[in-house]
Amino acid sequence: MRHSETGFTLIELLVAMAIFVVVLGVVGVYFARQAKLSKDTQAHAQVQDTARSVMQLVTNDLLSAGATQYVATVSGATTTSTVTGLQPLTASDGGLVDALTVEYVSSLRSQANACRRVGYQVVSGVLERSDVACTASADSYVALAKHVLAFDLAYVCSDSPTDLQPAPGSCPASTYVRSVQVSVMLRSDDRAGAGGGAVSYASTVDSGASVTCPSGYDCAVLTQVVQTPNLKDK
Repeated sequence: MRHSETGFTLIELLVAMAIFVVVLGVVGVYFARQAKLSKDTQAHAQVQDTARSVMQLVTNDLLSAGATQYVATVSGATTTSTVTGLQPLTASDGGLVDALTVEYVSSLRSQANACRRVGYQVVSGVLERSDVACTASADSYVALAKHVLAFDLAYVCSDSPTDLQPAPGSCPASTYVRSVQVSVMLRSDDRAGAGGGAVSYASTVDSGASVTCPSGYDCAVLTQVVQTPNLKDK
């Protein structure tokens, strides 16, 4: 009696291995693409969130600039006091990276520290913010956002609501800063994709000042007009 022998031939094994390698390669490409997509999405979300956070802080400070009233409630009685001698809004034009300082009274602080001096500056691409008492001898800056490509401020004077000025000092005497146009451009920490150069920003008050997102990075540009109601009577 003859016994049949079963098994794989060498050719069958080679074909099976080739199919396995192809399938493994397809799966590897898929997961690599998914990982890249996830990284790009995270980079985009990170830079967008940072830009929004910066804009919110600057907006809050500009809305408060020049406020002089301190409101306190003690034993159910509300009292209001006025702080004088503030420098409501001072700024310098640095092209695409400006500096800004505002002073205002905040009822969220103790009365001794209610008057705040808040400053913004960009140093080596890092946006810094300082928040100290008005009587402090020096500012105390801390990093707020990295990879800042533009922190551009333009000012609208009360006599020309459609004209933008590069600095508040450009407003004529007997006028005040009606609003401030704030523009912020940031790039992502890490490389993400290869089409970042499509995003750019051009200053509306500094002729020829513009910046383009570096290739391979994700960038975010936000522009917002902030009213400055407390400066009307300053």
